[in-house]
Amino acid sequence: MCGIAGIVNFGGQPDPARVRAMNESMVHRGPDHGGTAELPGVIFGHRRLSIIDLSSDANQPMKSPDGRYMISFNGEIYNYRELRQELAGLGRPFQTESDTEVLLNSYAQWGAEALSRLDGMFAFAIWDVLDRRLFLARDRMGEKPLYYRLEPTGEFVFASELQALLVQSATPRRPGLEALGVYLSVNYVPGHKSLVDGVYKLPPAHSLTLDADGSRRVEEYWNLASCFGKGGSPSSFEDAQERLRSLVSDSVRSRQVSDVALGAFLSGGLDSAIIVGEMCDDSLKAAPDTFTIGFSEEGYSEVEAARQSAGHYSATQHDQVVGETIGDDIEKILGCLDEPMADTSILPMFYLSKFARQSVTVALSGDGADELFAGYPTYAADRLRHLTSWTPSFLTDAVSAVVNKSVPDSPGKVTAEYKLKRFLEGHSYPAGKAHYAWRRTMSDEMKAALLLDDVRDRVMDFDPYSVFAEQEAKLEECHYLDRSLYVDIKTWLCDDILVKLDRMTMAHSLEARPPFLSHKLVEFAASLPVAWRMRLFQGKRILRNAYAHRLPPHLNRKRKLGFNAPVSHWLNGPLRDYGRSMSLSSAMLNYFDGARVETLWDQHESGRRNHSLPLFGLVCLGAWISRLDSLASPASN
Repeated sequence: MCGIAGIVNFGGQPDPARVRAMNESMVHRGPDHGGTAELPGVIFGHRRLSIIDLSSDANQPMKSPDGRYMISFNGEIYNYRELRQELAGLGRPFQTESDTEVLLNSYAQWGAEALSRLDGMFAFAIWDVLDRRLFLARDRMGEKPLYYRLEPTGEFVFASELQALLVQSATPRRPGLEALGVYLSVNYVPGHKSLVDGVYKLPPAHSLTLDADGSRRVEEYWNLASCFGKGGSPSSFEDAQERLRSLVSDSVRSRQVSDVALGAFLSGGLDSAIIVGEMCDDSLKAAPDTFTIGFSEEGYSEVEAARQSAGHYSATQHDQVVGETIGDDIEKILGCLDEPMADTSILPMFYLSKFARQSVTVALSGDGADELFAGYPTYAADRLRHLTSWTPSFLTDAVSAVVNKSVPDSPGKVTAEYKLKRFLEGHSYPAGKAHYAWRRTMSDEMKAALLLDDVRDRVMDFDPYSVFAEQEAKLEECHYLDRSLYVDIKTWLCDDILVKLDRMTMAHSLEARPPFLSHKLVEFAASLPVAWRMRLFQGKRILRNAYAHRLPPHLNRKRKLGFNAPVSHWLNGPLRDYGRSMSLSSAMLNYFDGARVETLWDQHESGRRNHSLPLFGLVCLGAWISRLDSLASPASN
């Protein structure tokens, strides 16, 4: 895993000192080597975390033997050995054993068409000296990040992280109000716009080509939407299970290719247990080291369940209970985020990555299975809403009002009363907007009340749901559950789950690999009938059935807990002072009414309302806005 950066200037020469500074801001992504390479009109930078071919010959930026191409690459190409053999047969020379050189030769041989041949996670830049052309690409699922910006000077700048992009940039760093409104609604920033005005994210499964005449093309090279509802799945449920096991096994095997120590994240749930089970079934590998983080708060820790899973597979289990130092660590944790993200699981993921890095450099994870196989409770809510859609909206709205007034909040983890309130809130909406409402962390009414008058209209003029509706429209003729899954893959998964995974692991120079995100496995899951993924109100039907004979017994009776942290408790304890100072900082008061933010805190601390999600969102936003002018500085590790 690595970090990439670069500047292109068709009318002059970029400043090499700036690219070096961009590189230095990402040392945590690649502590093993840092380098820059300069050609007329372009400078590339690279930070390397050595995983495959540990020799210095594989350092980057790397140039082709004929000098025509130069690459800076972040990620892993899992099928690089097969591609290398094919390319060698076509006469392409190789001087290293690295996947970087394979990727460079693939582009030299096939151009942009090489993307369809890659199995991996990646973000890379290639400069064509002859055509004076920049080519950027990002992997299909969005596992690896890539930001870019066109400066007022005409220079085109790109980097793996937002903080690197802003290094020594004279362009004002101000939040884009449209993206700010979306963030407030869902506690992360979905879509191609970043929270910094004028900075963009290259979408997953897209490439960007920049030519010397200034023309810029952003093109999609993989269309997942076309895989849904096409009826290409196996003829029987039993055949589909066999095919699923084969795809998961192949993906796990390919993602164990490494020249450094490798282990796995293990929760107490189904997905990571399947990954660890496949790793243990690999006769060429020793039983893996597995890593788990737990909490002392009741109902949040999965340590005991993870121990049972590890014991079932004879894996070497390591676990740790965290929380006591959260008040001391919170500034450091939030400093690892380029953009604010208030998914509470960033906190345990930070500790889990730090803990695992003491023993391994690569860790496999179970991320992605919930979105592929309908594992979240929101999909059950989608089905229940569909079955009860005949209920008049005035009736559900009335019931919702009564419940909100009479049913007290609880500080627990996704409690029954929380689910009931959220379900009733979204019930009267159309299917797509109802699904969005169940993912929303701050209502429009609360958002409007908190914002100051001079920013409220500009923020509220943009409907955050439109970001999600744009994806939903691509599956307009498909089943409502297919639409929900696709929307989550294109928003929640790539812009929250995978951002969290990348930033928290890279903060500790740890590479994470999620085998469920193999594009062949994703395409297969998308093609399955809804009934094979969800039966009645239980998701992951085919995944559970396919592995029922291999799973630890406790997983057959265990409900899904998720990886949420006990933030509701911590905001009344170790995070109280820091949280208040960040959400009520002078920078935040340029956007928000301090008295109304204080009211949220008072209601939460008194126990009258559980405002943990909107409050944590404001805390993360406040920490980010307060340090926006210093984002060029490397995050502390």
